[in-house]
Amino acid sequence: MKTITAVVLAVLLFAPSAFAACPDISGPYCMFAGCWYLYEQAPTCAGTTGNVSNTTLWCYNTPAKQFGTGSSSATYSFTLGPNDPINNNNWNVDLRYVEWSDPNASIYNTLTATVSVTHNGSTTSQQFYSINGTQTKSCALSNYATFNATTGDTITVTINTTIFNSNVTAKVGAPVIFAN
Repeated sequence: MKTITAVVLAVLLFAPSAFAACPDISGPYCMFAGCWYLYEQAPTCAGTTGNVSNTTLWCYNTPAKQFGTGSSSATYSFTLGPNDPINNNNWNVDLRYVEWSDPNASIYNTLTATVSVTHNGSTTSQQFYSINGTQTKSCALSNYATFNATTGDTITVTINTTIFNSNVTAKVGAPVIFAN
């Protein structure tokens, strides 16, 4: 019994350092007129549907999700706890980074990203990124969205793809959320 207790205690003590937090919160970072915190998600934190696999972006050796043919999604979600650092309820989100190319130049091959906030049972959403096969991105930051969230709110970022051609490159790094 002492051995089992010791093993369980060792796992509890050392497990947090062995796995990335979802999200990993760092900061504050301060510059000029303000300070902010980063809420970074690891690709392993995502729930996925469809044809999604782990990969690495060529730029900065960034871990990412790769999307294949069909309709697929990667969803990153977390709830702001009472001890999470929040300067105020102003937030920003972007994707780090996007690699997208479609030799077919098809408008039907698409990638979108949406941020949703659930507050007191009510959810508001806004799309902040959209691309189709007529465009190419190589290690590009996405557009960003600004939204409000406070303690107890659930923030969800969803990346959706619809890809008809198997020669499309669709790789997306995890979202980074800024509390400023």
